[in-house]
Amino acid sequence: MLAIDGLADLHFGAAMDGFHQVARYRFVDGHRIDNITDCALEQFRENYEFALRIAGRLINKDAIFHYV
Repeated sequence: MLAIDGLADLHFGAAMDGFHQVARYRFVDGHRIDNITDCALEQFRENYEFALRIAGRLINKDAIFHYV
């Protein structure tokens, strides 16, 4: 797994099977659109509620992106 904070070379992982690049946002007509839906956020919060209480933290979309 590789995480970067810039543009990635699309051929970097071409030799590896199952290589995928997923951006945090996509852009349509100059507008930034979140790739993590509100529905996904609610599902994470519902399914990991026990961990939230233990850690005293809130799951947000950035946390989901870094987890996945």
